[in-house]
Amino acid sequence: MALRIVLVVSLAVSVTALNRGAKVDNTRQNVGPGTFIPPQLKFAQGAKASEFVQKTGSQQEASAHQVEESIHDEVTKINRQMKIAKNTISSESKKVLDGLGKLRAYKFDDYVRDYARPYSPGTAEWSERERHFQKNLNLIVAHNSGAPRQSWSASINKFMDFAPEEARRMLGYKKEMKHKMASSLLQSTFEADEDLVIPASHTWQPTLNLVRGTTSYFRDQGSCGSCWATAAIQVLEDHLTIATNKTVQLSAQQMVSCTPNLNECGGSGGCNGATAELAFKYLVDNGGIAAEQTWAYTSGSGADGSCNKEQHKHVTIAGFNTLPINQYWPLMQALYQAGPVVISVDASNWFMYDQGVFSGCAKDAVVNHAVVCLGYGEDNDLSGSGVTKYFKVKNSWGEDWGEEGYIRLLRQDGGAVYPNEPADEFMQRGTDHDPASGNGCKTGPNAMAASNPTMAVAGMCGMFSDSVYPLDTQFLAVADGGTYIAGQQAPSVLSLKQKLDRVREMKFNQRNVMPFR
Repeated sequence: MALRIVLVVSLAVSVTALNRGAKVDNTRQNVGPGTFIPPQLKFAQGAKASEFVQKTGSQQEASAHQVEESIHDEVTKINRQMKIAKNTISSESKKVLDGLGKLRAYKFDDYVRDYARPYSPGTAEWSERERHFQKNLNLIVAHNSGAPRQSWSASINKFMDFAPEEARRMLGYKKEMKHKMASSLLQSTFEADEDLVIPASHTWQPTLNLVRGTTSYFRDQGSCGSCWATAAIQVLEDHLTIATNKTVQLSAQQMVSCTPNLNECGGSGGCNGATAELAFKYLVDNGGIAAEQTWAYTSGSGADGSCNKEQHKHVTIAGFNTLPINQYWPLMQALYQAGPVVISVDASNWFMYDQGVFSGCAKDAVVNHAVVCLGYGEDNDLSGSGVTKYFKVKNSWGEDWGEEGYIRLLRQDGGAVYPNEPADEFMQRGTDHDPASGNGCKTGPNAMAASNPTMAVAGMCGMFSDSVYPLDTQFLAVADGGTYIAGQQAPSVLSLKQKLDRVREMKFNQRNVMPFR
């Protein structure tokens, strides 16, 4: 915008000078350093300036008239561009800016009513929840007041009254260091494909939508730190759909209840955190995973649940592929060639996200959450002034969070072209100064050394620090010891306890479903 204003002012001043018969010599009089010279006036500098001042008065007036007409056309063009930009800004940011008044007027009483909270006025709980609510509301208003300069906006949602420790329970990704998984049979290595052409935008959503009739299954992990399990199951379902052109929901609860984490790699397992690698390793060792219909999710209230010794294996994998740490092209290639990928991120600042391309993480990040990356693309930013590249990410906080359950993370590649042009140097790079809170093991041969309590991270929210996806995902037929029968649903064999847990889970989730409108 500033450049356009300078251009208009420069053009107007130049027209006035020419109409007054002002002489222009090759000393560039009245043109200081950094002054923008319109292309139409550049002919009046240097050697061409001498020719210009030698013209007769009529010639000079004719030249001035031509310049004036050219300048008028340029100003008209600029005004048209400014109008288009203004309209673009309005369409992208007007909703955010217009919503500030509504946000400022929104009170805790409104929130309690809209989100069916059970708090009673005058109680200590009311005061405590109101304090958390007001703090988050102030942050939302302050952030959204920066539109359209911001690439994303925030909004009121079901997390407004959460205490910090409650919000932390929504995380739970506890990453092992890459050398921890010793078996080479379970992992493959990344190799760049020199003949591969990666398009500017790609997502698996249309493919999944074609088969399922909906983009994807949506899960809400609740107050259980089971993001590692829900992300692993989501990617498993996606790869199954891509491989077989069929779809089924699989049991995240079995992952939560049964996946071992003996070395307490950042957590003790279950709702206290683990990794997608551990989830996939359990699936390989166990020989399969049950369907959701067979073993429904009941850990939303924070309990791990017990591991059912009677297994009903519906889907299996041959292994999994862990991508190189903090590298750009391996993830891009995997997203294009293989399918969705589990990635690890610092989601500490995600809770109030509403829409746009998120860029709210500093370069130093504590990796603490697992999500599903479905693809990548580019879009106009909220300011309407340019194009922003992003990764399309599915979260496990419910469909009523973010962009209908999704978030777009800023993608940084500097315009590099796969595979020979380096992109890593354009990603923000930093350090995880507290990997023990979200990374590393407490015991075992790979326990984090006290002398090296940090870990390098890269990309927005440290998203390149740990990425993994399953290999050769297939149904396990009855003839092979599984429960899959073509054309039939998975068996429903919930125990009485599991059914009661499911009822309690549904009641718990009912309190958190009404979004701010």
